[in-house]
Amino acid sequence: MPMHPSAEYLTHPLATKGPGDSWSWPSTGASGLPRCDWEPCVDGCCLQWSEIEQTNTAVSELSYLIDHFLRPHATASKDGRADFAPFIFNHRVDGTIAALRGDSRELVPIIADNNDITTRALVAGDPELW
Repeated sequence: MPMHPSAEYLTHPLATKGPGDSWSWPSTGASGLPRCDWEPCVDGCCLQWSEIEQTNTAVSELSYLIDHFLRPHATASKDGRADFAPFIFNHRVDGTIAALRGDSRELVPIIADNNDITTRALVAGDPELW
């Protein structure tokens, strides 16, 4: 899912300012667009983890998608772009995914409840593995 081309880069958790006034993204997919840890399911009715290895930004990217595209009064809803005219900006994100850190073996669920994201370690990581 490409990021909104005219969204404010300053609000995206992965954007970094490069030389001059240009902004860049730390990683991109095969299309050259910013990589995202989340994608629509095959039926298009929900989001799913895109199974990207060594992801560290799943929580911040999910928050970004909710705030900029999905929730009522999302940032993109104020853009006025014609390509967003049919988009309804009234989605609610609910669900849980378990994240297991490969480096520390810490088990952390990412919980979405009515567009709010929380995390809480269920199994503490082993600092010896770091």
